[in-house]
Amino acid sequence: MQELVIKEINNFIYTLEGKNNKYKISMEFNIDYQPQVNDKIYMYDELLKEKFLSFGLLDHVSGRQIRDSKDPDLIILANNNTKMFLKRLYG
Repeated sequence: MQELVIKEINNFIYTLEGKNNKYKISMEFNIDYQPQVNDKIYMYDELLKEKFLSFGLLDHVSGRQIRDSKDPDLIILANNNTKMFLKRLYG
């Protein structure tokens, strides 16, 4: 899982910066909290290849069931106060 920092948000396009790379990915978060600049996202490399991603809570019906912490559809959204475990949504 790679640690990425949100550097910019322009509508749904997030600029994420890792240790050696920058990524621009269109993302949607179906949760009460909306990510902010300088929040951190931990995600697996497989998701960084996608053009559009949607995330929601682990119990959301529109995603695969997450069975362990190595599932590539699992991400962690972290700010100064909390960590939220989210999953990729489909459909």
